[in-house]
Amino acid sequence: VLVGTRMYHPPEASDPIEKREPAQDDVFALGVIWYQVLTGRLERPPYDFVDRLSSDGVDSRTVRMISRCLAHPSRRYRSACELFDDVNVEAPSEVWKVPCGCFDVGAVARDYLERTMH
Repeated sequence: VLVGTRMYHPPEASDPIEKREPAQDDVFALGVIWYQVLTGRLERPPYDFVDRLSSDGVDSRTVRMISRCLAHPSRRYRSACELFDDVNVEAPSEVWKVPCGCFDVGAVARDYLERTMH
């Protein structure tokens, strides 16, 4: 039985026979939410979401992490813990500067990841 909001399900969730890892489903959902917060759009990321985020001024490191959240399961973060480790890498403050008109989701993402780790 598939439970939850369809917009946040990974593509493989539509196949009831496909074997999935629940932790990766959560990572996919977080990637969708992260995209939504950065763009201010309540939509599933379109195919060209990388171009959209880049044109909105989102730094390349954040775009890569979101891309990995939304990637095929073989390339997606295996769990929130793995993503958490990537988010916590110390980076110069200019890399993490939030573009004008966008939201800083760092604290929200870290809080979510900390809760799912325990």
